[in-house]
Amino acid sequence: MAVIPSICAALTGRTWLEDIRSRDAPDPRDDGIGLLAETLSGMVPERGRFGLSMGAETQLRMPPGDFAALRARLDPRRFEDATACLQRVREIKSEAEIARLRTACAIAGRAFVRVPGFALPGRPLDAVFSDFQIALLEEGADWASCVAGGAAPDGYGDVISPAGPDPLAPGDILMLDTCAVKDGYFGDFDRNLAIGPASETARRALAALWEATEETMAALSPGLRACDLHAMLAEGIRRRGQGPRASGWATGWGSR
Repeated sequence: MAVIPSICAALTGRTWLEDIRSRDAPDPRDDGIGLLAETLSGMVPERGRFGLSMGAETQLRMPPGDFAALRARLDPRRFEDATACLQRVREIKSEAEIARLRTACAIAGRAFVRVPGFALPGRPLDAVFSDFQIALLEEGADWASCVAGGAAPDGYGDVISPAGPDPLAPGDILMLDTCAVKDGYFGDFDRNLAIGPASETARRALAALWEATEETMAALSPGLRACDLHAMLAEGIRRRGQGPRASGWATGWGSR
C-alpha cells in the first residue's frame, strides 16, 4: 500500500502496488496526516500496535509535529520499536537484490579503473572528485549519492571534508570512496592510489592491511557477527605491526 502525494501516483502505478492512496500536496493545513491516519486506523484495531523502525539508520521523514499529530489521531494504538525485525529482513538479500548490488559495484569498479587517467600530480583534488563523479555516471550509475576521500603524504587523516583546490603531489596517498547508485542499490566501496611511487611506510601499511583482510576473509563462516570480523581484522593488522584507527582505516590506508 502506498499513501503518497498525487504527483507520485502515476509513477507508483507502474509498480506492483495496487492500493495507492494519494492526496494533493503540499497542503499546509494537513499535509497528508489525515489520509495517513485514516488509512492506518482502518488497518489496525484500537488496541493494536504499529511496528516502527526507531533505531540506527532510521529516518522519520516527516516533521516531528506531524508525527505527534499522527500519534494523537491513532491513540490508543501504540507505536513500538521494530528496528531489530526490520534490520533482519533487510540483511537477507534475494538473488535479484544481489544481482543489483553486483551491477552497482561493477559500475564503481569501472570508474575506479579510470582514476589513474585524471588523478595526476598537480591536479586539484576537487577536480579529481568531479572527474570521478563524471566517470561514475558515464559507466552507468543513475547518480552518485556521495563522493568522499582525501589525499596527503603517506596517508590521509580526514576523508569527510569537502575536496579543496590543493593539487596532488608525488608521495600522496589518494583515497576515493563512492556510493554509486543503480536501480536504488548502492555500490559502496573505496580504493587507494599512490601518486607516483609509494613510500616504504605506505607499502608496509598496505601489505599489512591486505594480508589481514585476506586472513579474515578466509575465516568467514555462518554465524560470525560483524563485530567478530572487525575484531579479527583489527587484531590481524596489529600483529603485522600496524595500528588500526577507530574510523576503520589502518595507518592512512582505506579498506580493500
